[in-house]
Amino acid sequence: MTLASCTIGTGVLALPAAFAEAGFAAGLALITLSVGFNAWTCLLLTHCCVLSKQYSYRRIGEAAFGRTGGLVVKVGLVAVLFGIITALQVVLSDSLYKVAHLFVDHPASKWTLSGVAIGVTVLPLSLPSDISALRYTSVLALTSMLYVTIVVVVCGYLRVEQVGGLAQAIDVAINETNAFWEPQSGSNTLNASASKMLNIMTNVPVFMMAFGCQVQVPDIFRTMPKKTIAAVVNGVRGGVRGVGGQTRTRSLKDMQWVVAGALFIVCFLYLLLGVSGAMAFVGHWNQLKGDVLIALGTTTSNHMLLNNIGAARVVMCVSVSLTCPLLVLPCRDTALQLLGLDWQRGNHGEAGDDRNRDQEEADEADTMEKNRRAHRAGTSKLNPSASNVLQHRGAAARGAGEVGGRKNKWPATRMVSHSLVTAGLLVLTWVLANSINNLKLVLGFTGATGGCLLLYILPSLFYLKLLRLQQRRVPNGKGPSCAALLFGWVPLVLGTVIMVVSTGSTIYFVSDGTTSTNATMVH
Repeated sequence: MTLASCTIGTGVLALPAAFAEAGFAAGLALITLSVGFNAWTCLLLTHCCVLSKQYSYRRIGEAAFGRTGGLVVKVGLVAVLFGIITALQVVLSDSLYKVAHLFVDHPASKWTLSGVAIGVTVLPLSLPSDISALRYTSVLALTSMLYVTIVVVVCGYLRVEQVGGLAQAIDVAINETNAFWEPQSGSNTLNASASKMLNIMTNVPVFMMAFGCQVQVPDIFRTMPKKTIAAVVNGVRGGVRGVGGQTRTRSLKDMQWVVAGALFIVCFLYLLLGVSGAMAFVGHWNQLKGDVLIALGTTTSNHMLLNNIGAARVVMCVSVSLTCPLLVLPCRDTALQLLGLDWQRGNHGEAGDDRNRDQEEADEADTMEKNRRAHRAGTSKLNPSASNVLQHRGAAARGAGEVGGRKNKWPATRMVSHSLVTAGLLVLTWVLANSINNLKLVLGFTGATGGCLLLYILPSLFYLKLLRLQQRRVPNGKGPSCAALLFGWVPLVLGTVIMVVSTGSTIYFVSDGTTSTNATMVH
């Protein structure tokens, strides 16, 4: 549920317009390609976690490319997440202002409304250091998006019934725009074929970025329980040495089911909302631009339906408020590391904490096996040192206990630094979101360039580099198989192509003036 909530972003509101502009045939093809491609790169990152024994996006980058490469990854991660958080706050600010008009004639300013919402909901939810703490709010965010989807589906169904059924609705759409399955031709400066192709390309980021959740995948993988599985290489793989050829490690198979389940839920909601939202505008597709909730009010005069559309806007505000902390957490943690304030778990970080837990489990397993052997030998002399070993390891893992006989002050310092950086990040994005009226161009380029880089290109580079490093660590070991190399090279090439196509089409459409990039393109 947490991964699905991380995946659903404000891009869902642009899907109906994307289906209408790109055509339903291209839209269905792009959404299918996007699901498979994003699942592929998510699995790449889980393999990177096993290869590097690191469980955060930024630390995987450091393990693959060293400090210099890791620094570049961290800066890029902060920049892109900062842009996405700003985009979410733009949607939150605009939605709150429109919702306030439903209740009062002269509501407070966007600055006040969004500031109160951020201070009351987003900031407290952004303070935890572990993403698993947001699993319940993630369920609520998904439920909110489900309600929005139901409202849009009802609007689409009623509109189709109003024009006389699905076949008649398709005929009306074809008569209106000369296209339904094919993309629309919106440019006056190009011939029809070139205009249709560009209409598909400019909507590629909307579909591809709508399933982006790769930044949160390592953190979610870290929270999964370990299992005892058969060892693969010398009794060790991705975990600690077990007893009798077994090891305790996080299950790649379980994570595959998590990724598949989360993306299936999101894909189902996207298809319902995208297709139904586009059908709700049959007969007046010229009104379908950008945010589908804003445009839906112009398609009906039904009082009850208008009330539900207004309620959907309220629910969307709730969903955005609950989704924003899922992006603030990795952005905040990366910013802390760049500032040299990442004092986590006794200055050993996530990897150190994992190593300590792994060592505890190894010592406990060894002690239990010795006791079992002693019992089988018929002696009652058991190993009394188990508790001492575990106590020693537990103290080392906590790292925040006593150091040199004195209490360590790092936990309080860490709490203050996390709180200040979190608040500063939200204040900066709040000011930017309310100061600039048109973020469409900037966010369009952020999605087409930085989004592709973080979601597709970097995970592939991490995987290929870690494969090479693993080969060097094994003396006279065989190189990676062709299947393993293709597993990394295919998304790298495809991600580069998507970035070039998306950036080029965005530049053309902005300069041509025939359409505008959508602020919801980023995620």
